[in-house]
Amino acid sequence: MLAAFAGLALGLALTGGVHPPARDEEVLRLLQAQARQLEALQGQLQAARSAHCAVSVAPGTVDVQALGAEVARLLKEELRARTAAAPTPVEPPAAPPQPSPLQLEARRQVDRLIDSARSSRQWGPSQAEEFRQSLPQLPGPQRQEVIHQLIVLLNSGQVDVQTGGAPF
Repeated sequence: MLAAFAGLALGLALTGGVHPPARDEEVLRLLQAQARQLEALQGQLQAARSAHCAVSVAPGTVDVQALGAEVARLLKEELRARTAAAPTPVEPPAAPPQPSPLQLEARRQVDRLIDSARSSRQWGPSQAEEFRQSLPQLPGPQRQEVIHQLIVLLNSGQVDVQTGGAPF
């Protein structure tokens, strides 16, 4: 209907039946552009109606084999795409190094100091000094662990701190 109106307006303007004023020339130009757009859209609609689907079936029936083949093809494409985009596997971190004999002895010494303080319910300057000397020989995580154990023990109130200063 819009195309018919555009055609009528265009026909009248071209045949000389109507002499539009200068400002109406802009309206005519816009109507011509609309007519061209409508013709292009009509061509696209006809092309879409005549396009064929990858799987064609009669209305009311399903071609299970064709549908299965199409699904299998899509899954394979998706798998290929994901496999190509998958990150390379990361190797698990290496096992931590075995502690040296010096580290093992330092850990035993610190454990004995903490056990002794727990049983005697006292932490004195000599234990604090031995603890301080053993700490540098322990690896970082073990050092943190024994410091944590000692602090929990001292803060629990079960042990009387008699160092006169820092407990370690």
